[in-house]
Amino acid sequence: MRALKGLGELDHCPDCFALKPREMSLCSVCASKDRDRTLLAIVEKETDIGAMERSGGYKGLYLTIGEVPHDGVLTETQRDRLKSAKARIVKKELNIREIVIALPHNSFGDSLAGTIEQGFNGSGPKITHLGRGIPTGGTVEFADEDTLKQALEKRG
Repeated sequence: MRALKGLGELDHCPDCFALKPREMSLCSVCASKDRDRTLLAIVEKETDIGAMERSGGYKGLYLTIGEVPHDGVLTETQRDRLKSAKARIVKKELNIREIVIALPHNSFGDSLAGTIEQGFNGSGPKITHLGRGIPTGGTVEFADEDTLKQALEKRG
């Protein structure tokens, strides 16, 4: 019962659309003055933000778009969130220099990433994607073919 009551005390952040306490105007990430406001990571869900924050490797802002659709068509909510972010970038309300597309590395995520990249083309920021390849601690022997192929193509 207490958990259900707690849900009523949550709302979406107007900037990144992640969940936040209703009494706060922005989520803790968007409100923080310590964030790199030139970076914007586009993620699927709030748990992705948590994972990126725990990594310690990303200090920028986020845009949560919601679950990657399996039919390849953006929902109206997703389109609205992306349009809102693009408008803020174009109007220079956000001084974003790089957009990091941090969506799942699967056919649905890749398709959506391409759509997002096309939508932001010409808006100014450089568009990058999370790297792919063999994870830390992984071995070549047990890597699936697609992962190994990506690791070879993206080698540095």
